[in-house]
Amino acid sequence: MKKFYVGVVFFIILVILVIVLRPADEKKDSKEIGFSKNIETKYTNHSPKLGNSNKNRIVIFEDFKCPYCKKLHNNVIKKLDKNIEIRYINMAFLGKDSIKGSRASHAVNIYAPEKFSEFHNALMNQQPEKDETLWLTEKKIDEELEKLSLSKEKLRKIKDAYKSKDSKAWEYADKDKDVSKKMNVSSAPTVYVNGHYIKEDSYSLNSFKKNISQYVK
Repeated sequence: MKKFYVGVVFFIILVILVIVLRPADEKKDSKEIGFSKNIETKYTNHSPKLGNSNKNRIVIFEDFKCPYCKKLHNNVIKKLDKNIEIRYINMAFLGKDSIKGSRASHAVNIYAPEKFSEFHNALMNQQPEKDETLWLTEKKIDEELEKLSLSKEKLRKIKDAYKSKDSKAWEYADKDKDVSKKMNVSSAPTVYVNGHYIKEDSYSLNSFKKNISQYVK
């Protein structure tokens, strides 16, 4: 009889676990998709944008110091068709200097958006071959800014903006970090396509296109 009661108790506990945990998993998935569908209107109005499309949009969470972001950028993103819009959110979480790169990229996008792609590419490819803790310095950033063929006035505005605490560049860089926390994004690169989280890592153009194929229009 005792064994019978133990079995009944075990069965009841198992049923409770199934009921409690299953909805939690479903809720987590729906929350993730719910968040991502609001990315464009709620989270990325301030974001740098490349390409032009009303149908297909990619949102990339990245960090200039992330080697996997560099790999995705060079092997995939640079080779995508122009009919896809890309929006960037800089997590700035890989060291104290990461935030400087984020602020600078926002400053370029504010004052010389036509130069954003060139500057973004330059910073992404400044990553040293060997890991160096603090390499994204103001000196390094200024060197890349001065290669952009900007007018003296635009160059001055960009430098002032990314170095000034009360600037829009600082505000947008802080917003990027806040968005990353709100969406529980803890690793880079993290990619969303048309509101859908891409769970599989993709570091070749073919694999990336395969992984996003069900979400693009």
